[in-house]
Amino acid sequence: MRATQSVLHDYVDPKCLLCGEEGLLTREHKFKQSVLARKFGRQKLYVGSKEDFAAGTAKLAQSTGSKHLKFVSPICEACNTKKTQPGDRQFDALLLGLDEAYERGADPTAVFASERFAVGSVGRLDLLRHFAKIMCNFLADTSCPIPARLSTFAIHRSDRICLNIGIGENSDYKQQSTVAGDHPFAQHQGLSISGKEDLEPEYARCATSFGSLDIYYWLYFTSEEKSELKERYPDAHSKITDKIRADKEYKDLASSN
Repeated sequence: MRATQSVLHDYVDPKCLLCGEEGLLTREHKFKQSVLARKFGRQKLYVGSKEDFAAGTAKLAQSTGSKHLKFVSPICEACNTKKTQPGDRQFDALLLGLDEAYERGADPTAVFASERFAVGSVGRLDLLRHFAKIMCNFLADTSCPIPARLSTFAIHRSDRICLNIGIGENSDYKQQSTVAGDHPFAQHQGLSISGKEDLEPEYARCATSFGSLDIYYWLYFTSEEKSELKERYPDAHSKITDKIRADKEYKDLASSN
């Protein structure tokens, strides 16, 4: 069992990354199979980074259930079904709402003003649980400890909202569409952790993209989480601060040119 005073955890196989229990373990899809089938139809699916696609080395996914479309870290069957299905259903509803807004030429951010996803609604709460589950997967797959408040929120053990969410334009799709026109497009931008001048982590951010839109979501670390990361997980802390430093140096170099 997780120590009550701990605010981070790092469950590893053969334990579920969300609840820490052993049992029948599965791997979460990075993109829901039903969504990929609806967006891409019978088209072939290729998986890879932007560099892979540019170099022509992207991998062919044999189906929407391909291992290349799944996270590595395991989730137990209960956490991947009944505990998180309400959030998955709200994610489906969000995508349908965004598709409708696109077809009408309406502002996509207006979907969050709808009755279903308004602040304080059950729909918005469960939608955020879906993205909490995805962020937990990204943290686990990059060997970063997971905030306990994030995993307990994802599986309905807590109603304390810890994520923010927004919608923006996807620059990669915009660039591609100038050549290829409108086309099916799906992207996970992975996990990024940003910090300030002291290089200490400030927030974690992920983004999921379909077509021209990014759905991005982020979590600010508490002071307790920052302290525990530094004290109990020095390797992860060092990796994160090294990445923050590298990103800062890159931005400083880019701004000077």
